[in-house]
Amino acid sequence: MSVPASAISEETVHSLPDRDDTLTVELTTALMKAVYYQQLNDATAHEYIHTSYLHFYLEKYGRPDDVDLPEPLAKALLYYKVQYYRSKLAFVDVLTHATRLSELSFSGSEFWLSVQNIKMEAYIQVRQYEEAKQAQLATSGSLPLTATATVITITDTGKLINFDPIVVLVLEVTETNGTPYQRTLETLVSKMQIPRVGDRVGLGQNPANPSELIYMGLLSG
Repeated sequence: MSVPASAISEETVHSLPDRDDTLTVELTTALMKAVYYQQLNDATAHEYIHTSYLHFYLEKYGRPDDVDLPEPLAKALLYYKVQYYRSKLAFVDVLTHATRLSELSFSGSEFWLSVQNIKMEAYIQVRQYEEAKQAQLATSGSLPLTATATVITITDTGKLINFDPIVVLVLEVTETNGTPYQRTLETLVSKMQIPRVGDRVGLGQNPANPSELIYMGLLSG
């Protein structure tokens, strides 16, 4: 038997929960789908998930620093905002949200590494080069080698981070499965080990964007 609307008191309505574990999983999944569509540049799918679902909750829980949210949902919201501001080239906002996200992440985890690489990118964009160097040091040695490459050309950009130069490398890359191709990479290199034409270097997969490669230094031999 249904209960008449008049029998439901205002106190009862206000006591009803507007979040639970099920909602956390559902909303977190939707946020990650939105990030995925954004990275694929699928504007139609990205807009659909916003207008049909996310818009209401982004308005309701849009400030994870102001609202006491379950940690998975807070992290999903922050990560979504990081990727949104990256797409808008608003790197000051990227740093703000990535810093909060880093504080919620387990140091040394793959996700934490992703956030550190995003912070390094943002630091360079806003010309905070010393902070970028620290972010790079935090992740050094933590990524597996996924490819090797031979330096075809190297060009100095004139930019430095803690006296280490940022250069543009044109590389002949060989993936671990043997597939060769050319790749141009702008990267920070150690002033003590600046690669030269013909040198072999190591590359790792960027946890923040698996399609990107990160320079990991000269290879011996």
